Amino acid sequence: MIVFSVDTPTGFVSAVDLAKGAFLPRYQVICKSAKAIFGADPKQRSYAALQKMMGTGDLADCQSSGYRTRLAYLPGEDLLYLTVKNECFFTPDRAVELHRRAARLAKETARRAAALPGDDPGRLIRAYQQTLRAHFTYRQTGAAADYSAYHLVMNGHGVCQAFAALTLMVLPRLGFPCRYVRGTAGTLWDRGSHAWNLLFLPGRAPMHADFTFGLSRPETPTTATEWDRCAFRSDHQWATEQERAVRRLPHPRFLRYGDMLFSPRVMIYKSHPFTPAEQALLTMEPERIAFEGRTAV
Repeated sequence: MIVFSVDTPTGFVSAVDLAKGAFLPRYQVICKSAKAIFGADPKQRSYAALQKMMGTGDLADCQSSGYRTRLAYLPGEDLLYLTVKNECFFTPDRAVELHRRAARLAKETARRAAALPGDDPGRLIRAYQQTLRAHFTYRQTGAAADYSAYHLVMNGHGVCQAFAALTLMVLPRLGFPCRYVRGTAGTLWDRGSHAWNLLFLPGRAPMHADFTFGLSRPETPTTATEWDRCAFRSDHQWATEQERAVRRLPHPRFLRYGDMLFSPRVMIYKSHPFTPAEQALLTMEPERIAFEGRTAV
């Protein structure tokens, strides 16, 4: 099991963010000086902080079926032990392969965008939709794998959750930060759960984009204009609090010493050597992993 040792609030946030981004199935965060981090009730407040971080609309949030926690606080030593078991859709090894595939899709999308007229953000959105149509289809088999972005890139089909998750890995590589949105979609008579993305474009208001619906429509449904927004709202519903950006701390810079990774905010260690995939996911910005076809491991 991978262990994170922290002694500041920023360190705690970094540890959970790193564990989520690495798709660790099980990890532990040891908080030294727990009262200084969380206040008078470290157990309750640490659990509340964890819950808040587990529903942020990032990739790990939509590629996990849930998590379980165990908390232990030692008052005499002011130590808090937080153990998390995460039901991830895939392993760290598969996450690295998914990054490889996402990097290739980003490179293909950039080529397609360069061949389209104009220089507005809509050109890249059209190019990305073309890339998805060229490689993937919407298909619901009833299997849990339908929701996995890894299954989508390896088998060529999936459902809205997989498409929205894959988008979180491709568009940021092209300069478009985005988040995952949960809601409902369809007609008044046939509406069901659905997922799509919120894009944060430079100098513009956040824009919804449904690349799953775009597979079978002439254009990607978006909220780029007021007219588009009215049309989008006619068959999509969502909680507006999801329109906040996903805020990430800068990725820590690590030094390696034996089987430990050190940074000013967090120390990471495990009882046996890190796998290449674990080390890549923990120590590199996600957008740098396997960028332009190169692997970080």
